[in-house]
Amino acid sequence: MGESDIDRLSRLILDEFKRVHERLDDHDRRFDDIDADLGNQRATLKAIHNELDDLNSEVANSAGYRKEIDHALERIGKIEKKIAA
Repeated sequence: MGESDIDRLSRLILDEFKRVHERLDDHDRRFDDIDADLGNQRATLKAIHNELDDLNSEVANSAGYRKEIDHALERIGKIEKKIAA
């Protein structure tokens, strides 16, 4: 006895759902990779931010350094806002 139309349709639908599920799994893995990369970038920016704050405290009397540090902190702040968005 051959496969009925209902059985064939059910098999086709299940196969299609399986393909969709596999594609979504691929996307999930990509998003996990992106999240990990963003986490690493946030950690790096935080470390740079902390180092600049420390350096800022050490060279507070040197106007030239302070200006450069403030400029770097401003740029880092903008990057952090973009990452957080």
